[in-house]
Amino acid sequence: MHTISFMSDMFCKFAFFFNMEKFKPDVDYEAENILIGISCHLKDYRLVHYINKTDKINLSRYDDLVYVIYPDKNDSKKKIEINYPFYYYYSEDDYLAFNFIGNRIDDSVLLAEYDKLDFIIIINGAIENYDHKQLIKYLKQIPNVLVVAELKFDLIKNIKPILEDLEMHVFEKIKKPEIEKNRTVKAIAKNKLKL
Repeated sequence: MHTISFMSDMFCKFAFFFNMEKFKPDVDYEAENILIGISCHLKDYRLVHYINKTDKINLSRYDDLVYVIYPDKNDSKKKIEINYPFYYYYSEDDYLAFNFIGNRIDDSVLLAEYDKLDFIIIINGAIENYDHKQLIKYLKQIPNVLVVAELKFDLIKNIKPILEDLEMHVFEKIKKPEIEKNRTVKAIAKNKLKL
């Protein structure tokens, strides 16, 4: 009888601990990402065309990054979805992901602290070996580009949810379809080998 009550007591303490204390890893986003802001008079596709002229980057257009805002914190059913243009490139040679995102759509701004910027480039991966200053120098030479600057993480209040949404977006729109495609190709190859 004592073992049952002891086990149920332990279970209650265990369940209470995990219900009250949600596991939240402390991620150092600044150590894993580089943020570059761009202000210019170019449309997203035109600026991406110039960026793709570099020998290291080849951005492709994907589904827009959807960022959800809840204007009324008490009513989670009322939400506003804002679609920001999204381009992506992964360099297998350098183990770097380049995310190009629009920062301003009509009256909405993704990074409110940098509301004058039109676009953001987020670079993540093996950034310790990447010289992003060369990219900034190149971007400044593009016609109609007014400002290019590395952004400071500590000035951006909502950077963590944005980076988390970006990571989920990349997985859902790029990585997951690639995985499914590889599975299909492997299944077809396996079936052909059986014949």
